Amino acid sequence: MFCPNCGKETPDHSTFCSHCGYKLDAQMPSGQEEPKIPPFSENNQMPDHRKQGTKKIFVLIGAGIAVIAVIVAAVIFFAGRPMTVRLNDYVTFSFTGYNTAGYASADFDRQAFYKDYAGKIKYEAPEGYGEMDDNTICEMFLNACVYGQLNETSDLSNGDEVQYIWSCNDSAADTQFHVKLSYKDMTEKVEGLEEPEEVDPFEHVEMVYSGTAPYGSASVNVNGDEDYLYDISFEVSPSSGLSNGDTVTVTASGYSGDDALLGSYGVTLSNTESSFTVEGLAKYVTSLEEVSDDALAQMQAQSEDVIRADEARGNAENVTLDNLTYMGSYLLSAKNPDSVYGAFDMLYMVYRKDLTFHYDEEGFTDTLSCYYTVRFDDLTVSGGTVSVDLMNYTETSASFDYSVQYGEETYETDGYYVNGYETLDDAFNECVAVNMDIYNYQSSIEEASESE
Repeated sequence: MFCPNCGKETPDHSTFCSHCGYKLDAQMPSGQEEPKIPPFSENNQMPDHRKQGTKKIFVLIGAGIAVIAVIVAAVIFFAGRPMTVRLNDYVTFSFTGYNTAGYASADFDRQAFYKDYAGKIKYEAPEGYGEMDDNTICEMFLNACVYGQLNETSDLSNGDEVQYIWSCNDSAADTQFHVKLSYKDMTEKVEGLEEPEEVDPFEHVEMVYSGTAPYGSASVNVNGDEDYLYDISFEVSPSSGLSNGDTVTVTASGYSGDDALLGSYGVTLSNTESSFTVEGLAKYVTSLEEVSDDALAQMQAQSEDVIRADEARGNAENVTLDNLTYMGSYLLSAKNPDSVYGAFDMLYMVYRKDLTFHYDEEGFTDTLSCYYTVRFDDLTVSGGTVSVDLMNYTETSASFDYSVQYGEETYETDGYYVNGYETLDDAFNECVAVNMDIYNYQSSIEEASESE
C-alpha cells in the first residue's frame, strides 16, 4: 500500500507510514483498488507535501503577529485616552438636628480619592514649581476642577429631598490633568432627624406688677433652670399705665427665632401667647374710708409735731398755744390723673389752735381760736394697707392779722401775724374750693365737729 501523505510504499496493515509517520486510516481490504500513485512532476520528483505543513506554520505565525499588533494598537489607543474619574462615588450625605429644622451636609471623601488616584493623575508643573508628590497633585486637581454643593442645607424635615449639584471644570481636568470627569447631580431623601420636644414656656412665668394704679407696670420673671428659657423673649403688652383688673398679653418667642430654639435645644413652643389679669397694684386713695385708723394716727402725730414746732418758732414770747384739736380732714383725689401735674391725691389734716396772748404787767389776757392745716400727698392703698410718706408734707402758708387792745385807761393795740385761717370757711376755700375743677373731695370735718 502507498502512504497518502508522501506517496511512498509502506507495508500493508501498517498503522503509521514508515517513511513520514503519517497515520494511516485503516488496512486496505483485499481486492480493493489501491490508490493511484501521484504522478511525477516535470523534474521526475514526487510532490513535497512537507512544504504544505510549512505554509501552515507561517500562517499561524502571521496570525499571532496580527493579534499582537491589535493588542499593541489597543494599548496605545487606550493609553492615549483621558482617564475617567467617577466623582459620585466619593460623596456621602449626612443629616443632623431636628425635624422641620434639620441640617444637611455633603462630604467629598478626599482621603479615599487620594488612595484611589494618587500616582495615576499626572500633572506637568510649570518650570520653577519643583516636584510635587502624588497627594499634592490630587489635591490640586480637586481644588481646580471639582466643585459641588447642596441646593438646601437647613430648615429640613424628614422626607424632604436635597440635591447635590456639580459645577466642575471639565476643560481644566482634561487639558491640565488628562482626566475625564464623570458625574451626575445626586438626589438624597432626608431621614433620621430627631423629633423635637414640645414645651410650654408659661409654666415657668411669674408676672410681676409694680407701681401705683393707674400707672402700674407689668414684667415677667422667669423661674426655671432649663437652658432654652434663657433664649426666650417674653413681651408684655401693655406693660405700663395699668390698673388692677386690666388684662395684659404676654408673647413668647426665641430671641433668634423659634427655629433657633429648635436647632439649638430641640424644643418647640406649644404655647406662644397667654393673658393675665393685673392684680396687687397699689392705688391712690380716693375715699376717706380707705384711710386706715393706723395711717390716720401716724399722720395726726406728725401733723401735731409740725404745728407745735411752727408755733415755737413763730409766736411772740407772750403768745402760747393752749390747745390743739384735730377737726377732721379734707381728701382731694384727681378726677383725671392724666391731667394732674401735681399730687394724685391730697389729704389735709385740719386743726383748731387755741392761742392766748399774755399781758402780765397789765393783768390782761386775750384768746384766739384759728385753724391750721398740714397736707400729705400721694397716699396709696394696697391690700387694705395705706402707705404715706410722713416726711412729704406741706404746712399751710396762710396767715392773717390779729390785733389785741390792752390797758384800763389808755387802750394800746398790738398787732400780730397769725399763721393759719381765721375760720373753717377760709380753710375750706383755700384748700378745697380752688381745686374743685380737677379734684373730687370728701370732708370729715363736720362729723368731727359734732363729735366734740
